[in-house]
Amino acid sequence: MNHLAFSWHGTSLLSAELTAGAVRATLRTMVDFPHLLTLWRADGSGLQVWSRMHDIAERVEIGVLEFALVKEKTEEPKPSSNGAREVSFIDIDLPTSFRSHNRVTKLVISEANTTAESGIVIRASDHKEIIILSSAMPYNLAIRGIFSMSMPRIFEPAYDFGCYERVEIA
Repeated sequence: MNHLAFSWHGTSLLSAELTAGAVRATLRTMVDFPHLLTLWRADGSGLQVWSRMHDIAERVEIGVLEFALVKEKTEEPKPSSNGAREVSFIDIDLPTSFRSHNRVTKLVISEANTTAESGIVIRASDHKEIIILSSAMPYNLAIRGIFSMSMPRIFEPAYDFGCYERVEIA
């Protein structure tokens, strides 16, 4: 069986970065699809999360989360020109319970003789959760627990949520 692990573009331990507290979240959407999430820390650094697709069989692809650290907020919303892909940014403060050490569970999916690390659940001390998964729409995210569920396409995971195996990270 093949295994597709999270992709980490950093030098520290990914588990330490995933469990670190976050004070704010910024979501970049493209044509109303959640595309890039940044979880901002009190020191101004942020953990970016996005999904990359992998072909695992003919006409079968699976999403795996990728992570990178950014030093400070550098992207600002820019108006889209006519005919261009519509890009928008949503920026919100997170509940105070997420501002200290959090527990994180990895969400793993199995398909076509391949397992893939396709999501995470971040759980705060008060048991509130943020769920981040690869979306049914390629290269996008499915997010629950941060943004309003009334947002179009905010939580459309690639697989039924109950199909993911949960693996404790920290």
